[in-house]
Amino acid sequence: MRKNSIDDLSASQLNLYESAQISKSKDDFTTAIDKLIEIYDEVQLNFINCEIVNLLFKEKRYREAKKYILLNPDVYLLNVDNIKLFVKVFLENADFILLRKTVTSFNDEKLKHEIFNEINVYELNYEKQFHDSLQSKVREFAHLGNYEFFKQKEILEASMKLPLDYFVKYGKYLLIDPFVHPLIKSSIVDTFREVNFKEIVSEYFIDGNVKKIKIANLKKLEETKSFKMIILKIDNSRLSKDPINKTMFLQYIKLNFMIIYPFNDILIKNINLWFEYFYNNFIGETFCADNDERNKINAMGTLILSIYSKILNV
Repeated sequence: MRKNSIDDLSASQLNLYESAQISKSKDDFTTAIDKLIEIYDEVQLNFINCEIVNLLFKEKRYREAKKYILLNPDVYLLNVDNIKLFVKVFLENADFILLRKTVTSFNDEKLKHEIFNEINVYELNYEKQFHDSLQSKVREFAHLGNYEFFKQKEILEASMKLPLDYFVKYGKYLLIDPFVHPLIKSSIVDTFREVNFKEIVSEYFIDGNVKKIKIANLKKLEETKSFKMIILKIDNSRLSKDPINKTMFLQYIKLNFMIIYPFNDILIKNINLWFEYFYNNFIGETFCADNDERNKINAMGTLILSIYSKILNV
């Protein structure tokens, strides 16, 4: 997307933009929005996007405003005015968890504190105003293990609109539910990390053991030692000369690593053998398990791949 400059408009687009400003001055926001969208469809400029979102917000067309923000979210984190607009739109859409994820990464502690207070107020009002529908969402989230994987995924996405206290309370419970899919558990844990949740939680892992997780110490998957090392291994392998298969293998590795997140660095010590295991399975060859270390890798790998295969029905 090009930068915020009126000089990027053609003569016809400039005429349309000026006409939109006239409509805007007459409080005819609907017409102004339509004209700005016509321009934006032709040339995706930051300042046009921001004007569209501002006017959509004024018109209480909050879902549409969010849609335009998501076309270029970074521009809404560049200055305080844009951040405040971003926050207002997400609050009106009740996207509490998604908003908290974004705000947690801010460096400005004062601004962060102000926004969190605002979110807390909105969450309390939401509980009062939409009590029945909220309880319905909470019940569905709390009983996630009753559903098959894709329904669990759908419910988890909807849970991003829950107030944080509800998400944390039932998310912790879901981590020890053996019927909640491992990928869903990984997503819950990663969400805890993103919202800066500090507690130690327990998870019923794929091997049947309950493991402790200190959320405050977690890194995202891409920053774990094992993931970075296996990416380096891939870059130095024969796959580096086969971009199509390399891309497919990267997707394959990432999904399998997400199945065991956040325990990757505990489980994956010998990168060479783990690379061999996954690569052999990827190309349909047998992994040689002729000693204790290889047997352990084969046993855990088989468990991981059985979950992977069920997701894709392969």
